[in-house]
Amino acid sequence: MVKVYAGEYTLVDLAEIGANPHYRTAVTPWTGDGIGLKRYVGRAVALKGKRCKGAAKMSEAEIAKRLGIPEGHGWARAVKKIASTAADPETKVPGVALGTIHHPKKGSRRMLLPYRCFKIAEKHLGKDKVEIERGPLAHAREVIKPAPYPEIIAPIPV
Repeated sequence: MVKVYAGEYTLVDLAEIGANPHYRTAVTPWTGDGIGLKRYVGRAVALKGKRCKGAAKMSEAEIAKRLGIPEGHGWARAVKKIASTAADPETKVPGVALGTIHHPKKGSRRMLLPYRCFKIAEKHLGKDKVEIERGPLAHAREVIKPAPYPEIIAPIPV
């Protein structure tokens, strides 16, 4: 993986990397500098661009055969786990939320994400590793707007 700095690649360059089966580009919030996400470019896995429709309901051997990968390598198990999580109705939820994901190795990060991302993180990391502060709401502006000012302000005795 190679870190990409702002302005190094154009959007067209990044699109070409994304379409290339040998390379991948990704962003991560875990090494952010407080300003934004960090982008990386690296070698893609051999499965990039391959599709296996219905993998959630298939066995690992069937997935390996369909994708043409060696059985018992671990890729078929990974494809099944990802497909099963994506097909789970609990992760097919709309909206945006503000929350924190506590990664066991990389620390905690507070983020504004699609609510579905928090549900997928719960599936992979566990419900105790994901805290949702606000949401799910329909739009990001609803999540980040400040709380309304109270209509009644009571004096607090000192």
